[in-house]
Amino acid sequence: WIPNTTTYVMSALVYKPSIRGTLNGLSAAAGKVGAIIGVTAFTKMFEVCDDKTGDDHQQCINDAVQRVMFTSFAAACGGMFCTIYGVGLEPTGAKNKK
Repeated sequence: WIPNTTTYVMSALVYKPSIRGTLNGLSAAAGKVGAIIGVTAFTKMFEVCDDKTGDDHQQCINDAVQRVMFTSFAAACGGMFCTIYGVGLEPTGAKNKK
């Protein structure tokens, strides 16, 4: 529920009305592609630990969790940067009509 709210409500506020529908679909598609890439990449990060045993296995899992968290943090920072600096707001409302 909440991720869809972010995808569809924020696009109504951020994108210009003339291109809102197209970029709304592009945003939704990018989120789905990102989820597929994330699941695939994160699974591979943990599969590296399958052949290890004991303390080496636990250390490998800890390292994999750190890599997953760092990758998620980097993606979130990239999204924040794109949102803040890459998208301009178009004035809307009665005050701006001529």
